[in-house]
Amino acid sequence: MNYVKSVFGILFHPMDTLYTIKKQRTNLNLLVAPIFLFLLFLVRIIFIFTVHTPLADLLPEDANMIYEFGVIAFLIIVWSVSSFAVSSIFSGESTFKENFVATLYCTVPYLLFTVPLAAFSQILSLNEYGLFSGIQTLIFIWVGFLLFLSVKQLNDYTLGTAILVCLAILFCFAVICAILILFFSLFGNFIGFIEGVITEFRQKLIS
Repeated sequence: MNYVKSVFGILFHPMDTLYTIKKQRTNLNLLVAPIFLFLLFLVRIIFIFTVHTPLADLLPEDANMIYEFGVIAFLIIVWSVSSFAVSSIFSGESTFKENFVATLYCTVPYLLFTVPLAAFSQILSLNEYGLFSGIQTLIFIWVGFLLFLSVKQLNDYTLGTAILVCLAILFCFAVICAILILFFSLFGNFIGFIEGVITEFRQKLIS
């Protein structure tokens, strides 16, 4: 599989590219994963530091690099898991590796157009936020459409079944996110409690 060619193929011939991923499922190289994740992270950081300040959703001084990378990896992995799990229930044909690689390639519109959008924002004012936000929304819709096509093509679903499965995937995705967020929140509170107990214990020893 020509991975570089597939980057442009997913934009102009998405069904053919997804078919290639499906056809070569046993030969897919997961080394593309860290490359894609790094590029997604890099694009996000460039966007944060170059987007016109009045249009920014996050100021550079407020950015947490670890958090930004974690969110990107989290979303990719959870979507891939949800897609594989739900499609398996609905008699899907795809493997987890296929879903994971296809999900990464579906982010190509974000990879290619986010930085140019940030550069374009430099000539926009706050009054033109609607234009900026509209273009950004179109990029995410494009990514979402490719994700829908990946579910349909990798599992050979009909249009109606693909829509139903995607709705189920979104529900599963939301549930997993909610559970993980709750877990990390409780874990953070537990760590804070332990640190508080240790601090109080040390203070008593000193006194």
